[in-house]
Order: sequence, then C-alpha cells, then structure tokens
Amino acid sequence: MLSINGKLTQSSGIFLSKLNRIMSVVENALGTTVASWALHHLEAVTPVDTGTLKSMWIDQKVKGGVSVGNVMPYAPTLEEGLYTKAGAKTIDMGNGIYSTQAKQGMITPMVENPDVLNQISILVIEALDMEFANA
Repeated sequence: MLSINGKLTQSSGIFLSKLNRIMSVVENALGTTVASWALHHLEAVTPVDTGTLKSMWIDQKVKGGVSVGNVMPYAPTLEEGLYTKAGAKTIDMGNGIYSTQAKQGMITPMVENPDVLNQISILVIEALDMEFANA
C-alpha cells in the first residue's frame, strides 16, 4: 500500500490525507484493471477440452495488490509443460511438453509480450480517468 507520513501541520495533514486517498484510489484502480484484463486474456487463450479450466480463472485481493490464478490442479501442467509424453493433444517444445492449444502455457506468453504493458497502461489511464471523473 502506498502512503505518505511525516511530521504534519494541520493543513499539510489534510493535504496528505487527501493525497493518500488518491493514492489508494490509484492503487485500487490499477489492481482491479490489471486483474480484469488478465482474466479476460487468460480465458481467451486457455485450451478447451471440457471448458472447466477456462471457467476457473480467479482473482483475489492479496496484501499489496491482486493475484490472478487458476484453481484447477492440472493448470500447472498446461502452464509449465509438465506432460509426461507428447501425443495427439500435446507437443514437445524442447523446454517441456505442452498442450497443442497452449504451446508455451497461458500466462508466460502474456507476461513476455511487450505489447501487454502498453495495453495495460492504456486501460489503467482510462480507469483512472473514469474514477476521478466520478469523484
């Protein structure tokens, strides 16, 4: 959590209180926006057999932000290429055996894509604009 503290006069205390509130709004907008974008993206790229994995992406507030993950026990197998052998639905990528529908996992390609930071930055700015327009 972002905060500013120090020795305060009454007027500087009021200012810093308002600034801390603004920083809290920014932090919340950032976490919510990034989590929402990540969930939408991950649902779109998740391999589908029965659809269970795709429907089990969750976000939750944690100390200092938001965490995004999948609760299915086999999610790490797809993400990290942990299949034991290549077959009709899997492929040996040299660094692991992955689903043919997610040849480098689901999260890794997202975080390694340089365009992702730009996309998220635009969304955060839009979210902050809306948040402060309503304040």
